[in-house]
Amino acid sequence: MIVSRTLKTLGCFALIGTALTTTLHASEDVFQQPHKVAEFKALTKSEYEALFAANPPKVVRELVGTAGPVGLKVGSWWGEKEKEGPSFWLETTIARLPNLLGVEVGNIKISYALHRNGYNYYNKEHKQEKSDFFTKLEFDGVQLWNPKPEDIEKALKAPLKGQRSVHLLKGIAKEDLVGLGGVVELSLPVGIEEFPFTAAEINKEKTASFGAGITVTKWDGSKVSISFKGDQSQLLRTVAYKEGKPLKRKSWSRSAGGSVVSITEEYYDAPESIKIVVAKGKEEFIYPFVLGDKPTKKE
Repeated sequence: MIVSRTLKTLGCFALIGTALTTTLHASEDVFQQPHKVAEFKALTKSEYEALFAANPPKVVRELVGTAGPVGLKVGSWWGEKEKEGPSFWLETTIARLPNLLGVEVGNIKISYALHRNGYNYYNKEHKQEKSDFFTKLEFDGVQLWNPKPEDIEKALKAPLKGQRSVHLLKGIAKEDLVGLGGVVELSLPVGIEEFPFTAAEINKEKTASFGAGITVTKWDGSKVSISFKGDQSQLLRTVAYKEGKPLKRKSWSRSAGGSVVSITEEYYDAPESIKIVVAKGKEEFIYPFVLGDKPTKKE
């Protein structure tokens, strides 16, 4: 399976066979905005828990709640007239902490969406509700257009945000939803290591303490290819730099064959160096949540 993403000026989404292409908004600036630069730090499970306790989510609106460190809110609705039933965005927030930005950090599983009549209207049979791709949890910084320095400073202090669509059965409207329940499952990296490379180190393998091998196999202007020997879940992120500043990624593709993962990334300018971030494993954090009421009747 090959997964690729391309960032352009128009926002769209396409799923073709086993190839996935996502096109997102991006400005022409070649450098990544500071508040959207991923931060990685070697943390233990107890250190994660201490950070979560010190940075609780803020709850400010009705039919909102928390799941451990994650803030939850029922957001925009659409598709009330669709044959399969309506959907809404479940919006998520979390404090700006290490190892959360720009990587998959878990999953949100829904158990019920309560109608005011007491019945569960969550459509668990919807094809997207059965797919880990559509239920995964990711966080990002806010997108800024032509930001001023004070905008960047404010964004660097703002919580990270994400969202996940929730699909419902026909017969429920926005005003009918009085409760939502489920589980937030965080899967966060531990044993993080970073490996810097320059164009002079092509085909030079570097080895992580847990045995994974990382090699830059090609460096052609703004495009860099990497070979990773190990479990692909251990490969977190590649960050490219020019003049000491992180570059924005234009596109990427990843393919896996056996124990070898091949990655090609293209940036909006030619990098002077790159940093490859890997992790030995992951720790799991399970947080049940209840927003509003619980079901009182059987399905």
